[in-house]
Amino acid sequence: MELLQQSLFVPCGEHRLHVRHIQPGVAVHADPVLMVHGAIENGRIFYTESGRGLACLLARRGAQVYVPALRGRGQSRPASAE
Repeated sequence: MELLQQSLFVPCGEHRLHVRHIQPGVAVHADPVLMVHGAIENGRIFYTESGRGLACLLARRGAQVYVPALRGRGQSRPASAE
């Protein structure tokens, strides 16, 4: 099954939160799933651009998947000062 992936950027004050939305390529009524990464990871632990990972598997099975990269991780801004 084809997947649609898009990046959403949510403004949070002076920060910008990146949320990856992965959904089935066909119009279906799908339950939403929120996947949150751990402290030392970013949201990419759940998906790849090529359609691999748990988030993509759930989307292929009919879920609307949302994967945020929490503040300072992934494409969220500002980046963490490590």
